Amino acid sequence: MGNTIETGVAIEITKKNMPWERGQVVVDLSRTRTADRMAVVSDMNHETIVRELWLVMSRVTQWTAMMENTINQLSISPFDENTPGNRQIVNTAVEEFPWDLSHYQLPTSKVGYVYLLVLVKRQDKFYVGKTQENIPTRLKRHNSGTGAKETSHLDFMPWAPEAYIAGINSTKELKGTDSLEKRWQAYNQISKNAGVFCDFTTIIDNGKRVLKTHNREVKNEEEKIFLQLLLTKRRSG
Repeated sequence: MGNTIETGVAIEITKKNMPWERGQVVVDLSRTRTADRMAVVSDMNHETIVRELWLVMSRVTQWTAMMENTINQLSISPFDENTPGNRQIVNTAVEEFPWDLSHYQLPTSKVGYVYLLVLVKRQDKFYVGKTQENIPTRLKRHNSGTGAKETSHLDFMPWAPEAYIAGINSTKELKGTDSLEKRWQAYNQISKNAGVFCDFTTIIDNGKRVLKTHNREVKNEEEKIFLQLLLTKRRSG
């Protein structure tokens, strides 16, 4: 990596010194503000250089499936012609995460979230909460006994994140009796009162109901929220 160079720059792209990862190509081509200040030193002709660089840029990596899934599900105008032209409200891109989910980085911004936790020891016990902190900080509070009364008992630790609602635009959606958290909790209580066993599928379905209700009420596509699922595929697999 390096800073943008104000003067000209020469980069070597030869048969023995060829970039092998798209990040290298991006860095090389962004070293100058305009392409006319860049010179390529090579033992190959122009067409071969362009072809080789394109092959590097389009090469599939362990992250390709996850990134394409994320773009398709969250973009209003996805690049996949077979994907509907509306933002998907349930994001399952993390199912393509190439490593163990313990390495998955949770959001660290403080924009506000409604989240679903599952008790690791008993995966039939869930907790729905909200936070204007980032999710990792809030999770630490729950696992230290200071997050909420319902999660503070030693027998109710540790907790793991199961899903979270993101894309929240105002504090109104986080506070009050009609907040996203209260709606989700209310749907869960209705399921319990109806004698429905509140397993993972039921809780997630109730979360989807919250999203659909909210997204019907907003006028702009950009105001829609979405549900990020974390453990669906790992549970069934």
